[in-house]
Amino acid sequence: MNAFVFIEIDDDVISTSICQKISASDSSKLAENKLVIEGIWTVINDNEESFKSKVNQLHFDTPDIIIADWERARRELDGKNASVFHRFRSFLMTLLPSLCILFLLFVKSIRTNIIYRISVVFYLSYLFPFILISHQMRYQRPLFLIQIVLIYLMFIWMVERFDKKGRLKGLFVG
Repeated sequence: MNAFVFIEIDDDVISTSICQKISASDSSKLAENKLVIEGIWTVINDNEESFKSKVNQLHFDTPDIIIADWERARRELDGKNASVFHRFRSFLMTLLPSLCILFLLFVKSIRTNIIYRISVVFYLSYLFPFILISHQMRYQRPLFLIQIVLIYLMFIWMVERFDKKGRLKGLFVG
């Protein structure tokens, strides 16, 4: 459903600088257990309880520093998710094309248009396998041109709804 309404951010690469602040054994434990790879948190999407449990099981020398940096990284990721830019990008890549597909189904002249049909079939067949597994923004980027076609068809249809005096004609006529 998120492929058609809202997509979580895929820019979830959050770096850590604690490797210089903690002991060498703690740094190696982070790397060995794949919590941090090349200075990047890999467990940034874990919930807090799960992460703290992992930290406690690994018996770090400085668990407070590690947990504090992970919490900082989580706040940074949450800030990215809540940003206006991300919400706008998500709207453009998910909800707007979905609304165009749905709305244009009710317009006979567009619904019978071969470009519309091919675009919708390709759009849905491309997204379907990703939706079954897990969907992220990077899977939807190749659909950008099809999204433009769908939005263009919607825009053209909307422009055609007005007569030369700027008055609205019937919505679902022709």
